[in-house]
Amino acid sequence: MRALSLPSFVGEARPLAASAAGELWIDHMYLNHADAPPQAFSPASTLGTMTTVVYRSTQGEVWRADYDGLWRVQGLVSSRVPMPAPFASKRGPRIFSLAKDDSGGLWASFGPSGIWRLQDGIWTPHGSVAQLRDFAAISIVAGPDGTLWFASPLKKLAVLRDGIVRHFDASDGLTIGGVLHVSPVGKGAYLGGEGGMAYFDGERILPFLGEGGQQFSGATGIGIATNGDLWAYTARGLVWVTAAELARSRAKPGYQPRFRRFDENDGLQSGAAGMMPIPSMVQSASGELFLSTSGNVFRFDPARLATNRLEPPVHVTTVNADGKQHRPVSGLTLAPRPETVRIDYTALSMALPQQVRFRYQLEGIDQQWQNADTRRAAFYTQLAPGNYTFRVTAANEDGLWNQKGARIDFVIPPPTQTLWFKLLCAAAVGVAAWLLYRVRVRAALKRHTFALEARMAERERIARDLHDTLLQSVQGLILSFKRVANRTADPSTKLLMDQALTLAVDVLVEGRNKVGGLREGVDAGDLVTALNCTDTSCPSSTVRASCWRVMAARACCERLCLKRCWGLAGRLSITPSPTRKR
Repeated sequence: MRALSLPSFVGEARPLAASAAGELWIDHMYLNHADAPPQAFSPASTLGTMTTVVYRSTQGEVWRADYDGLWRVQGLVSSRVPMPAPFASKRGPRIFSLAKDDSGGLWASFGPSGIWRLQDGIWTPHGSVAQLRDFAAISIVAGPDGTLWFASPLKKLAVLRDGIVRHFDASDGLTIGGVLHVSPVGKGAYLGGEGGMAYFDGERILPFLGEGGQQFSGATGIGIATNGDLWAYTARGLVWVTAAELARSRAKPGYQPRFRRFDENDGLQSGAAGMMPIPSMVQSASGELFLSTSGNVFRFDPARLATNRLEPPVHVTTVNADGKQHRPVSGLTLAPRPETVRIDYTALSMALPQQVRFRYQLEGIDQQWQNADTRRAAFYTQLAPGNYTFRVTAANEDGLWNQKGARIDFVIPPPTQTLWFKLLCAAAVGVAAWLLYRVRVRAALKRHTFALEARMAERERIARDLHDTLLQSVQGLILSFKRVANRTADPSTKLLMDQALTLAVDVLVEGRNKVGGLREGVDAGDLVTALNCTDTSCPSSTVRASCWRVMAARACCERLCLKRCWGLAGRLSITPSPTRKR
């Protein structure tokens, strides 16, 4: 890559145009071929006549626009073309871009003042196309199929095809900022913008990113070579994407093609200018590229490009944790709780070491490979204790990656625990054990209370059944037998019957005592304690309540039984025995 030998120039960068025969028009100069001496076809540019656009149509016409007006170039002679009436008396950078359609009309972009079309010496605002009214274009490009492309720095794109205008903006996927340049390809085009590049396939606008998510910002010159390779002149230099990678990116949306960048390390003075000229790169019939930079025009022949097929060996040099350097040895252990960890790495390249690109990944932290470009260090903060593996790979200036790369394993141990921390842990364990003990005691007490209540309920049921059936039946037999004894006249027989009645009464009393024993749930000593307990949370409160219920039920049953006995004795005229007074 080398610079052309040209006279001095007033301005940031020179506009240029090329023909299929290899001719070049640069600013106000004409070159029959790239090695020919330049010839002036108009006066040298000054601050008042600085050239802004040089345009050559497919029909072979050459046009030049400057601060002073519009010119048509024929050979080495320039003739002035009248400007539209609103601009006839104005001076300044009025025309930003020129393009000619299939019907011979010349379209001119006047920036924020809109678009005009020149046909047969008559200027028509917005080309009589209502959809282009008030559209501010910085670049107009005529495609090989007759389509006109209008790029706007206001983040918009307009496409005029078969008399129909389609507008695109951010809602359609145009996310590259202000659109600066368009390079038509078939029914679509590659778009260059302030924030990167995009590909328009005729229906959708898709972002065009290089490997590792590289954004080709400020692309004001885009061209497709005869072999299908893409060349884009961006703010950071010239980018090359092979035809195979380009085809893969079209077939698989989202694929990030490999690329190579040419910059000052390859002899290129600088990147493309910010806004003008557009285009900043043209291609000759032989495939040579001519790039307009600040102050000069550079010539680059891709056919002479040498390819480096050697993979760059990669090495991790140091691991720095909080300012303390460590050699990348096996089983490396860093200090606990490091604030920052820096890992330095490098790769060997004898040709262009400045263009070696890197990508790295820290397993467990980075979900995917991190693109470091030419940076030779990785930074991490607040790494948690654990085992880590750091991997790094590199690519040479031709985009050939060393897939194996290099790796380093290191360990960050947990911090040493203090005495207060250990005491706090012991206290926490003690509280947890005490809470567990309380839960288990409460559960055991609940089970014991449930079993006791069930046992008391069963005793009451049995006692109630015995009292209401067997004892009442025995009492009835005693009364009936007593009636018979009172009517017996034989003293000896009556004595025997009275003895039998006494024995029966004793049996009845013993039965009642047994029934009472079934209803008692606690011993006499325990019953006194239970009855004296007034706290509702007392464990024996359930027993005390059950005892009161049993005693009340027993007294009620005995009163009912005596009432029945006295009634039956009255009907039989029998005097009850005074020995069992109730």
